[in-house]
Amino acid sequence: MALAASLAFCIYCGHTALAASGLSPDATSAKEKVGSMSENRSAAGAIATDVQSRTVRAAIGEYLQIGFVAFVIVFGFIRPFIAEPYKIPSGSMEDTLLVGDRVLVIKFLYGVKLPGTSRRLFAFRKPQRGDVFVFSPKHDPRTHFIKRVVAVEGDTVETRGHSLLVNGKPLVGESYVKHLAGSLPDFPPFHYPLVPYFHESPTVTPFTRGFGAHIPVHDVQVGDGVPIAFRVGDEPQFLVRHVRERRKSLPPGDAGVNEYFTVDAESEMGSLLIRVVLYQKALTGEWFLSDRIEREEFARRNGEDAPFTVPPGHFFGMGDNRENSADSRAWGPVPFDVVKGKAILVYWSSNGDPGVPFLKRFRWSRIGRFIRAQYGDGSW
Repeated sequence: MALAASLAFCIYCGHTALAASGLSPDATSAKEKVGSMSENRSAAGAIATDVQSRTVRAAIGEYLQIGFVAFVIVFGFIRPFIAEPYKIPSGSMEDTLLVGDRVLVIKFLYGVKLPGTSRRLFAFRKPQRGDVFVFSPKHDPRTHFIKRVVAVEGDTVETRGHSLLVNGKPLVGESYVKHLAGSLPDFPPFHYPLVPYFHESPTVTPFTRGFGAHIPVHDVQVGDGVPIAFRVGDEPQFLVRHVRERRKSLPPGDAGVNEYFTVDAESEMGSLLIRVVLYQKALTGEWFLSDRIEREEFARRNGEDAPFTVPPGHFFGMGDNRENSADSRAWGPVPFDVVKGKAILVYWSSNGDPGVPFLKRFRWSRIGRFIRAQYGDGSW
């Protein structure tokens, strides 16, 4: 649609430019008339032909310039701010969305985000329960995730086996949800170590405190800019065996942390292997460790049935394929600041299997399918 709009705009503007230059479909007849003049006016005819040729070249040049500007407007302005396509990379949203689906995401519904700020203009509304939305989470800001909103700010969330409880009530009639054999650990606590944002943001930390481990570490040794050893309390030294990720910490909320490291570390006694997040506060130089905690420890600290409350300005996203989805149960709620838009349509779908005939790779029945905002049985 954008390409068609661009081409139509280019053609219209090009005809306008030609008209402005004084050219018309009858322009060539003028050349024939000049050629039929008497020989004593041949020089004037040559001059007129040369002028006309240069005029045509100038008009074509203007035509191309207008076309280029139109292309930039459509693909450089409208696409980033109005709508954008995304490809589904994993099965976490099956069977609502399949690997190989390409979806159209509208951005203006939640507001046009000003680059480099958290401000949004012309917002119609915020994400609501049941919306399928696209975002780049704090732990992986270069990757687009797509999940369903199951809770908004102020809601309480917990899971027990296959049941999702929001504000203390089981969500029933989730016909769009897929369950596999077995289940993930109950939530809370969080299944992964939280990144510094959730420990250093004043508006978020009161809600995440106690739902994961946040521990000071000391005697931190650094080599080539990365931690290679550290101690926790009076425990034996931990040696970093592998740095899995090294990421810059992005504001807002954790501006006092320049970067953090996801590491595999082993006790020097060789008896314990852990995967944690390490980070240093820029102002004080203090080092901290972020880790997940076991359900038993969480219950001891907070009570057996303590739910998680979604912080202001955040959303709790979960995949429809509940036992095959890393989502807010794992790495925390989604800040509005990182939300890209709402998925509304599957505009193309392919299984990408090179072993089947070309035309059979495409899932024709899925093309043009709308993505419904669904939440339980609709009686919420």
